[in-house]
Amino acid sequence: MVDLNNDYQVDLIRKIPVSNIEFVFSFNIPIFSIIQEWVGTNIVEVTFYVDHPMYHHERQTGSLCRNAIHVFVDEFWREYADKYYRNCGKNIMLPHGASVVPNNIDYFKRKYDVVLLGGYKDPKVILSQIIAKRGTIYKNISVDIINSFLCTETCSLEKIVGQVFEKYDWQLDTKDISEFMAEFQLEDEFIRMYCRDAVIRELLKNKISISVFGKGGRILVPEYGIFRYINSAVNYDTALNIMANTKFW
Repeated sequence: MVDLNNDYQVDLIRKIPVSNIEFVFSFNIPIFSIIQEWVGTNIVEVTFYVDHPMYHHERQTGSLCRNAIHVFVDEFWREYADKYYRNCGKNIMLPHGASVVPNNIDYFKRKYDVVLLGGYKDPKVILSQIIAKRGTIYKNISVDIINSFLCTETCSLEKIVGQVFEKYDWQLDTKDISEFMAEFQLEDEFIRMYCRDAVIRELLKNKISISVFGKGGRILVPEYGIFRYINSAVNYDTALNIMANTKFW
């Protein structure tokens, strides 16, 4: 097992003879630069992705080990990978597993009413970043994609992107769409935070106590006189204990 926060241990990987490596398991291919050096070998490389494939476009297209297996927690993510990265290894879907917490706390004695793990960022800040980053034409496309996606509950972001480009009479092939999606991370972040913000505001509006854990600052809801500070990010074990001490999450 390698601690990727330890540069010394990462360097040790490079010193291991390739002939001594049979199997590698990782989350989100954090050692992508090293794996590139193993192209053409018989090493079995299994990667468990916890994000949409669009966030790992370069890693997916560059992961060409003969026995690469990409594991996704969402069937739609697997289908996306099959469509755009079918030559980059085998894609499978494996749902998140469950964890058992040793101490089961009585429901009515739990500390938190509602917990949101994942942090918060003001959608208005992200939107200003999109406007600043995109030129005039692409800014309009970004806004169209965001509005179209938020107005429907039945289409994937990938499909919305295709529909909007058709509106602008731009013909995209399969490769173009996957590359554009990989550049659409800021817009995707806005959509996720916009929806998260709406849920948080509704809970606070109805005076429901909510605790947010993750990166962020504070949530301002001046129309209800509420200023909600965000707790700092927590590690995996702490998150499990928090979830076990929560009524809804």
